[in-house]
This record gives sequence, structure tokens and C-alpha cells, in this order.
Amino acid sequence: MVRPLIILAICVVTTLPCAAEMRTWTSIDGKTIEAEFVRTGNGRVMLRGADGKMMNTSFTVLSKQDQTFIENLYKEAKEKADAEAKAADEAAAKEKQERQAVILAKWKPGEISSYVTTNATRASYHVYIPSSFNPDKPPPLVYAFSPGGNGKGQLNSMKKSAEKYGWIVVGCDKLKNGMDQADEQKIEDDILSCVQTKVPHDPKRVYLSGMSGGALRSYQIAGRRQDMEFAGILAFGGWLGGKECQKNCSLPKRGGAVAMVNGDQDKAANSWMQDDGKAIKRRKWEVKVFQFPGGHIMAPPEVIDEAIAWIQDQPLPK
Repeated sequence: MVRPLIILAICVVTTLPCAAEMRTWTSIDGKTIEAEFVRTGNGRVMLRGADGKMMNTSFTVLSKQDQTFIENLYKEAKEKADAEAKAADEAAAKEKQERQAVILAKWKPGEISSYVTTNATRASYHVYIPSSFNPDKPPPLVYAFSPGGNGKGQLNSMKKSAEKYGWIVVGCDKLKNGMDQADEQKIEDDILSCVQTKVPHDPKRVYLSGMSGGALRSYQIAGRRQDMEFAGILAFGGWLGGKECQKNCSLPKRGGAVAMVNGDQDKAANSWMQDDGKAIKRRKWEVKVFQFPGGHIMAPPEVIDEAIAWIQDQPLPK
């Protein structure tokens, strides 16, 4: 059954370019001609005579010997193409493995690495890479801010949930409540710049998060750095900053999602929650409240799980 399949490929589908030597071609009625093979396709064979004149004949009028000659040319060309494709695939696979090895050597799955910004502020930050990390499918990334500048502590509070959902967490040090605005914005921008260019992640799924003043910082960054198109905010015991901030909420109007995660006894955060939610929704962002037993404290992992599961299912900003 091999021969009919080869003939079908030659006569119906394949155009086979080839530079063959001059040879004698014989038709089924015994006529001969000296010519070189040029190509075949759609059941026709193109030959070039010694005088350079092109001749077009049907594959089926050639002798069995000539048909076999063309079939062999086709098989040789196909074998060569298959070998080249295999070699290319193997080279690409090797290159991919080498590239992945380089990335995984620096960004070790399941580990926390600490860095300092290469810009003027020299701010430290910590990066947790989930064990499911795949360099070819970069995961979502969430920045984690604390009110006291303890980025690693804030990272650790989210680490279990980040591992479960395959998120990268970046804990940002040095940023804390009560800082000079110009100074804190320089640090924010330095960290954002370094992480954006160095940490392999999905640029369409970048989130901000923080506890208390860290949540306020997340809102402020999303409003100030609208060029980065953050997909959402995880606000733990946070607020927008007061009535004036509610009135002039600067979140980009292209949309996003906010998970408000408060303890049911967190009187300060809960007193602002409803009006903050309305202000955020006016900016076309989705909002959902997650509560747990407790006061002004970081949510337990199972509640963070719920918030992450919800926020990553929300439509991305347009």
C-alpha cells in the first residue's frame, strides 16, 4: 500500500522542487527524450530539455521506471525535510531546556529570594516563587505591602495561598505609614520597575495587596500608576483614605477587581467599607467583601484563598 500513497502525494498534493541531472525519460508508448527533472505537482511533471525548453507531461504517461525515479526523489526529499524538522525540533527543545534552566537557577520554585532595587532608593524586596512555577507559562504576581514596612512578613502571611494558586508574591520593605509622599513614591516606583523587568510573571495579571495602610498604598499606586494596568487589589483591613478620597477616587476607569477582606470586629475598616465600595464601583471595578472572625488583623489562609480564587476569576481590565 506504500506505492499508491506516494503516487497520490506526488500527483495530487505535492510540488517537489529538485535539481536533477540530465537523463533519458521514456513514455509508456516507448518514446524517449533527454531532459532534466524540474518539479512535479497536481499530477503533472515539468522537465527541461538540453536546449532549455520546458516540457509539461502527465505523471501517468511516464514509464514505471521513470515514475519510480520521481517517487524516490519525493521520498528522499521528504526524508530530508523530516530529518531537518526533527533536528530543528530537537534544537528548539534543547534551547528551551537551557533557557528554563537559567531561569529556574535564579528563580527557584518554592523559595523566597531577597533583592535590593538597582535604582537610587536601594529598597529591599522579597520574592516568593511557587513550586508550580513554569518559565514558559509565567504566573500571576501580587505585590504585598504592610503598614510597618515589613514586606517579608506580609509575604509570609500570603505564602500558603500563593502556593496553592500558583502566584508569585513580592513583599516590599521600607514602605510604611507616615512617610514623606515624594520619598515613598520613589521607593514604590523603584520596586515596581525592578520587579516588572526582572521577575518572570504574567504582565496581564499583576495585583496589589496590603494590610491596613498597605491596602491604602495599593489603592494609591493603582490610581497613580495607571500605565501598569493592575488587574486587581486585595485590601486587608484597608480603606480608600477618607471621604475626599472616596469622592475623588483615582482608580483607572477601565475596570479591575477589589477584594475587601476584613475581620468582622474591625470597626475602623468596616465603617468605611460600604462607602469605599460604592466609590470603587463608580470607577467600574468589581467589589466583593470577605469577612472572618477577628479584628484589625491579617486574614487567615483559608479566607485569603477565597479572595484569590474570586479575584483571579474576574475579567481583566479593558
